[in-house]
Amino acid sequence: MKRFPVPVLAYAVPTFALGYVWQLVIFERYYANLAMYRPGE
Repeated sequence: MKRFPVPVLAYAVPTFALGYVWQLVIFERYYANLAMYRPGE
């Protein structure tokens, strides 16, 4: 049972980090230009 969390974290941490950079850094202006979302308050 202890072996389960390590592979999950080894997958989840880099995946979330890459997703953050991909969505909120690299393509931030592209998504803003789509004008699908309201600007943050």
